[in-house]
Amino acid sequence: MADHLHSNTPTGYFPADRLGMLPSLPVPWREQGSRIIVVCASDNHHLLHGTTRELWQQHIKKEIRQYTDRPMEWRKKQPSRKTRTSLFEDLRNDKDVYCVISDSSAAAIEAIWLGIPVITLGRHISSAVSRSQLSDINDLYRGPIGDWLCALTYSQFTQKEMYDGIAIEI
Repeated sequence: MADHLHSNTPTGYFPADRLGMLPSLPVPWREQGSRIIVVCASDNHHLLHGTTRELWQQHIKKEIRQYTDRPMEWRKKQPSRKTRTSLFEDLRNDKDVYCVISDSSAAAIEAIWLGIPVITLGRHISSAVSRSQLSDINDLYRGPIGDWLCALTYSQFTQKEMYDGIAIEI
């Protein structure tokens, strides 16, 4: 299967010139928290990968329990955007989150922005500043993110930048 655009983390040097376009910057890493939030993908995502959400959750729970007894909460993706609550808002208001486990780049980026360490189970833009194995649950990434932020700004573009050719030029 071919990789799609956001399955790869950009490599190389990316200048900081686009950082000013961000409406805010991530907050420092959290050092506290006891609960693990596991963000589940849609049922269609699991079908595409030959499994079900229930089997995936059983696998995650079984493996995590080898390394920690921290409480886990499962966040199921709501099928309708109209009824979906904001993960970002929920995490921002919850100071007891130890980490987020996900294979979604959006969920990972939202958590990182709030200073919540991430275990990302898929390859995507957040891989450079997260762990990728459940066995790392007790050794989460809390290192520098400056280079990653620069790379992020060179992989996300405004509608204007797509229309005027800047996105293609970059």
